[in-house]
Amino acid sequence: MSEDLDIVVFRTTESIMEARIIAGVLKEEGIPCYVSGQNLQDEFAISQMVMGQASVDIEIPASSREAAEAALERAKEAGKMLDEQAEPGTDDEAP
Repeated sequence: MSEDLDIVVFRTTESIMEARIIAGVLKEEGIPCYVSGQNLQDEFAISQMVMGQASVDIEIPASSREAAEAALERAKEAGKMLDEQAEPGTDDEAP
C-alpha cells in the first residue's frame, strides 16, 4: 500500500470540540482529516463523548504528518501572539 493511502492517528483528544478545532486548522491548510466519532448516532456513544469518557482520534494521511505538525505549530504561535496582544480585563466589560 502506498504512503498516500496510509491513514494514521495524528492526535487523540479528550473532547470532540478540541478535535474539531484541530481538524479546522488542518482543513484550512488543505490537509485532509477525519475526526472519529463525529457522526455518532448511538445515544450511548454520544453520552460517553459528551461526558468525556471516550477519546477522539484525528486521522490524516501518513504523507501529511509533517505538514500537519507545522500547521498546528503555526496555529499555536498565532494563538500566543493574540494572547499577548489582548488587554487584561477587556473581555468581560460591558459597553
